[in-house]
Amino acid sequence: VTGSNVGVVMRKGPKAAAFDVYRNGEWVARVDPYAPRSRPRMIVWQGWAQLDDTFRLVRVDGLHPGSSAQGRAIMTLDAVLAN
Repeated sequence: VTGSNVGVVMRKGPKAAAFDVYRNGEWVARVDPYAPRSRPRMIVWQGWAQLDDTFRLVRVDGLHPGSSAQGRAIMTLDAVLAN
């Protein structure tokens, strides 16, 4: 087996910032961990990865053109899971 599932664990909540996931420099997904109430240690994204893949999480300032993430600037990474 040369691949694995990978997951990103972080807090969901009203101040959680949206972010983009890049694998080996290519965009994979946009994740919005917003929730009305704070919820710690949630799997907010999961996908497929090869052993030598590089992942990058980039905070997004706005969820869509013309929008603002004002007050949603917190991005905390609790864990990365792999199997």
